[in-house]
Amino acid sequence: MTKGVWYRSSAGVGIPAYEDRGELAIEQGTIKFAGKKQSVSGRIRSVGRQQMGMNRWVHVRYENDGKTRDSYFMDSGLLGWAGILGGNKRLAEKLEASSPPAADL
Repeated sequence: MTKGVWYRSSAGVGIPAYEDRGELAIEQGTIKFAGKKQSVSGRIRSVGRQQMGMNRWVHVRYENDGKTRDSYFMDSGLLGWAGILGGNKRLAEKLEASSPPAADL
């Protein structure tokens, strides 16, 4: 479980940079984000990075109820600086390690 994660449902730049904050669980090819306002979950389809402003958010494409959806996550530690200082890279690596090989999609 990763605590202190910012969440966005779409790419873009805004203030604040995130829509919600909460915890992200990564298990056996699935994500579960539990925020203060909303929750998202599903089977990971792909993991990448997306530049938004001065930050590279972790982009997760996942499947939920037969629909493909996008989510963006960032390590929110140190008021977001943790993401810039390697937290987002580590988060992306955890997600990539849990995602299924491309042949399984």
